[in-house]
Amino acid sequence: MKYRQNNSIEVSAAKASISRATAYRIEKEARLPSQSRPPRNIAKVHPG
Repeated sequence: MKYRQNNSIEVSAAKASISRATAYRIEKEARLPSQSRPPRNIAKVHPG
């Protein structure tokens, strides 16, 4: 969040058009959302 350098999380979230909760989550995580990988689907074993 570029706006976070000069503003509070609430103001920077509003300027970036994202929710405050998302802004806090992005601030807390070490990686950017574009750098994190989606969880892999684990195949379920069907008893049969």
